[in-house]
Amino acid sequence: MVPPELTHRIIGSGMEVHNFLGPGFIESIYQHALLHELALQGLPAETERRIDILYKDELVGKHRLDVIVSGLVVLN
Repeated sequence: MVPPELTHRIIGSGMEVHNFLGPGFIESIYQHALLHELALQGLPAETERRIDILYKDELVGKHRLDVIVSGLVVLN
């Protein structure tokens, strides 16, 4: 279970990026800004992690996770 304080800090970071940059940029700009803001907040984040997707013990594909925060929360 994800601690409510963590989700609050992640949402707050996203809001800070939106309030600072406003609308109109491509997704990668917001992603880089969010990664910077998360780092400023002391929240470890990683990007572009590839994972295997299994269905009943069969590999059916791969998926790329956009951002993982504190190893607990996936942002796509």
